[in-house]
Amino acid sequence: MTPMTRMTRLAAIAGLVIATASTAHSQGWQADFRPGALDYTSSVRVMKLSGDVRSVQPRVSDARIPGGSAALYLSSVSALGHYGPLSAYGPLGTLGPVGGNTWNPSYWISAIGDWEDWSEDAFGALGPGGPLGAGGPVSPAQYYGEADPGQALFASNDFAAQTRGLGLWSVLGPIGPLGALGPLGPLGPVGAHGLEVGRDGDYLRGGQIVRSIDVDFDGAGDVRAWPLFEYYPDEDDVKRRPDNDTSFMVRGAVNSRKEPDVYTIRSAHDQLVTILVVPEKELDDFDLVVGTADGAVRVVANTGYATMDWIQMEVPAGAELQIGVGLYWSGHYLSSSYRLIVVGSGPALNRTNISGDHVGVWR
Repeated sequence: MTPMTRMTRLAAIAGLVIATASTAHSQGWQADFRPGALDYTSSVRVMKLSGDVRSVQPRVSDARIPGGSAALYLSSVSALGHYGPLSAYGPLGTLGPVGGNTWNPSYWISAIGDWEDWSEDAFGALGPGGPLGAGGPVSPAQYYGEADPGQALFASNDFAAQTRGLGLWSVLGPIGPLGALGPLGPLGPVGAHGLEVGRDGDYLRGGQIVRSIDVDFDGAGDVRAWPLFEYYPDEDDVKRRPDNDTSFMVRGAVNSRKEPDVYTIRSAHDQLVTILVVPEKELDDFDLVVGTADGAVRVVANTGYATMDWIQMEVPAGAELQIGVGLYWSGHYLSSSYRLIVVGSGPALNRTNISGDHVGVWR
């Protein structure tokens, strides 16, 4: 059957719960990527809180969450659920900007060809005034709250503070699939980078495959390299690739809980990696399993139909992981297709100051 006996039959058909202790960080920003100290959070661990956030540090107060409470924002009817931005209805789904259909902007942009030079203007998508620049959401000073407006936002708003690494709403945050490093950002298939897109989803410059791009960070000579975010329409091609990184999405389909799809990824850095599966049809629900190259299942995300399933985990440089996607439930007779999205934070945004019962140790 392999690989990894189809992720140990998708972790005994996603019934396996990985027993891990909760973390107990200090409140300072930390990045510990040693074996035995690798933390993770997931849709399962967040849902198991049942809205009780008393264990979470820094402390989460309902008075500092705009328009609601932590319990409401963690429920199945919240942004984490099947009607939120992570769902089939959201911008990451079939009707969003990414895809191979004529209504997806990425379909038309990829046909234009190479217009890379247009995007490198000072206020362009890849310029210092863009989302990857010094004032953008993934600038370390902004992300860690060391500069305004980042400091004011994160200091006054507990929801915003918990969208950072390993937070309660981290999957919605700046290093997740909806952020600047994901499919909707300037590194992705919407085409802000201006590179030509090949038939298999690779980006091309002069006919040669390009996997990363340099970005002018501050207009003063600080140039930073970012991995491009590819959209791969052929799941079999991605399964065969020996060099999948932590910055891509793939469209696949699976119609049996017993035969999950399995993908291998490798991390180039000590970083936080976010993994999300998005159904292309409303009446589908998929489970996620992440295992290591030694065949051990490490993390399971299987909330049933309660919320979308996702995992965010600290992954050391050079680590190889296997991701299994299995069908939990389907309420229709069409193909059960999905979008698997993998986003790496990079080494500059790999610290966290968040702990609680929703965080565990995976290795």
